[in-house]
Amino acid sequence: MKSYKFCLERKRDGRPHPKYECPSCGRKKCFTRYINAETLAYVDVTCGKCDHEQSCGYHYTPRDYYREHPQSPTDRRSVYVRPHIVRNIAPAPLCAIDPDYVTRSLSDASRFVQWLRSLPAEKDRCRCVMDDYRLGATRDGAVIFWQIDVQQRVRTGKVMHYTPDGHRTGNPNWVHTLLQRQGELAEGWTLTQCLFGVHLLPSRPEDTVALVESEKSAVVCAMFFPQFVWLATGGCKGLTPEKLRPLTGRRVIVFPDSGCYDEWNEKLRLFGQNIKYSIVSALEQYPPNTDIADVAVGEVWN
Repeated sequence: MKSYKFCLERKRDGRPHPKYECPSCGRKKCFTRYINAETLAYVDVTCGKCDHEQSCGYHYTPRDYYREHPQSPTDRRSVYVRPHIVRNIAPAPLCAIDPDYVTRSLSDASRFVQWLRSLPAEKDRCRCVMDDYRLGATRDGAVIFWQIDVQQRVRTGKVMHYTPDGHRTGNPNWVHTLLQRQGELAEGWTLTQCLFGVHLLPSRPEDTVALVESEKSAVVCAMFFPQFVWLATGGCKGLTPEKLRPLTGRRVIVFPDSGCYDEWNEKLRLFGQNIKYSIVSALEQYPPNTDIADVAVGEVWN
């Protein structure tokens, strides 16, 4: 089989190359696509790298794309780009955070966990989900939702503040960003995100996966429906091929927030060929941005 080399599209003679909307974070003009160095064709509209390495971290390589789409031809000539300078780009090693940070953060002192304890779930369920998801806490009462992959590598942690009644307040922060500011991470450290809760998959190989948007939804639903492995994308734009890869071959039920069904359905059509998934549209009857946890908690209380 003839081999092909791929690279990120580059500028030539000072002329900028086109940039596109990132398929992960949705921001405009921040996404550089991979091209075939021989045919000058784009590999795929989803195959590329986002400029926002810290807040998004989306990077879908040609190797990943063709592994997940073996039926796709490797000499696609349907979309061409202007000539450019080809550079061989070595894949960067995956960067991780010392798991000791997770261990030292483990605590029930966050306002989020205090709210969890007020929910009428079965006895000891709060402690179980705290342990399963390794929820941490900061000194000022924020919760840390750690992103730990299936190989138990710590990718990052999302730091979020909640009010005593379980509503999010302020903007999230990131553990890797804080550590970089403190000089605790090596120079060139690069974020690659994973699904929240995906570290639970190896220990539950036969259980159906339930996929939601927010970390809060995953944790709350794990309280009430422990028969599923609840995972979160981390946001509406977080449904990416790289994050979905560990779900290959698994049974997955997808619960998009209300108003996001069409977007998630289309992304799953593109990214989810290797997943045995079904997508739930029932939340579309609720106001925009209603998630499965809102419904679950409301039904329990009422």
